[in-house]
Parts: sequence; C-alpha cells; structure tokens
Amino acid sequence: FATALDCGAGIGRATRAVLLHLPGLRRVDLLEPAPQLRRKAREDLGREKQVGRFFPQPVQDFTTAQRYDLVWIQWVLMYLTDDHAVKTLRNAASWLREGGCLVLKENIDNRPKGDGLDEKDSSVTRSSKHFETLFAKAGLVVRKKQRQQKWSVKLFQMTMWWLGPADT
Repeated sequence: FATALDCGAGIGRATRAVLLHLPGLRRVDLLEPAPQLRRKAREDLGREKQVGRFFPQPVQDFTTAQRYDLVWIQWVLMYLTDDHAVKTLRNAASWLREGGCLVLKENIDNRPKGDGLDEKDSSVTRSSKHFETLFAKAGLVVRKKQRQQKWSVKLFQMTMWWLGPADT
C-alpha cells in the first residue's frame, strides 16, 4: 500500500503500530474530529516522514477527492447509528483507488441477547452478523475476516474485516 487513511485516528495508535510499518507506504493521512486527540497525534507523529495531513472532520461527514490504497477504520462504527455506519462505509469505499481495500476493526458481541448499548459512552456493540449486514447494505463484500488473537477474555471479542466493493 502506498497511501492510507486512518479514520477515527485518535492519538495515532493504529498509525504508529500498524500503518507506518506497511511495506511501501509513502503517506498516511489521519482523520480525527477531536481537537485534543488530533493535537496529540500531530505531536507524536508529526516528525514521521510518511505522515501526511490531519483532517478534523467526523468520518461520517468527511469528503475527499484523494484516493487511497487502504482505508483503516478502527473503533469508529461503534459510535454511529446503523444508517450513519452504512453511509460512512459507502463513503469510505469511494475513497479507495481501484484495487484498494477497507479494513474495519471493531468489538463484537455475538451473545444471543443481541447488540448492546453502553450507556456510559453511547457506544453500540454489534454482532458479526449485524456488521456483515451493514457491509452488504453499503455495497461491500468481506474478503477476509479474522478474530483478534491475544485478547483478554474479559473484553468484547475484537474482529477485523478486510472489505472491498461488491462490484470488483
């Protein structure tokens, strides 16, 4: 991947731990609406030659003419309604270059009681099936799915999906 966009980048943990280590990466842009998190990411990552622009918009409102080889979305959809999640996924797919991919990493809850709302932080934990229904509504197909290894049993399961447009 030559170019990447880290959506909901926070302080840049995924950029630092994963994206900057991708072979051939020339530039990663960060999208983070919270000023204090964006400021910390700029302080921590600003000297990295592959770090490009810092965008201040929420992911569901972001637009760009730039096309990326990889769009990374981690722990973002949990804060969006289903409708906003589908809109965001559609938009993210439009930011991809031909042959590019979208990687989504989220907590999941596959317990029979269904999806869960956390009243403290207003996040929603969805089941794998629920996420995959949202992907289909957004015109995306799952190319690969992997459960996070070495993850505490006390926490929700973490799953990563490699997604692509259904029409490719």
